[in-house]
Amino acid sequence: MTQTSRRKTFRFNSDDTVLPVVLDLDGVDIRCRARLDGLSLMEFTEALSGVSDLEGQVQSGQVSQREAAQAGMAAANSFLTLLRAVVEPDQWDIFEKVVREKSIDLAGLAEIAGWLVEQYSDRPTPPS
Repeated sequence: MTQTSRRKTFRFNSDDTVLPVVLDLDGVDIRCRARLDGLSLMEFTEALSGVSDLEGQVQSGQVSQREAAQAGMAAANSFLTLLRAVVEPDQWDIFEKVVREKSIDLAGLAEIAGWLVEQYSDRPTPPS
């Protein structure tokens, strides 16, 4: 009796009809990649997973202020990583300039990152 391996072939469509993603930052359009791989999205959400309950954990004494600050910095780094992954390379200097000139704070960047995650994760799957 010959044994065979268990195997499944995965094929993924590269649908060229996906709409582009554009950030409008106070009238300045910033082009982003039309697609983002799922692994990058998973890494971003993993980095943020422990941040949501920090305030309650600090108040209850489960987490120190220092640990909360470190987690906050990790979250900020994950925003930056996501933004660098999606903003088109030729747009990065423009994006950075607008963020600095408009004094977009961390909460604003978090809002932008959240919207981007929605755009990249809500893409409909083509019918099989």
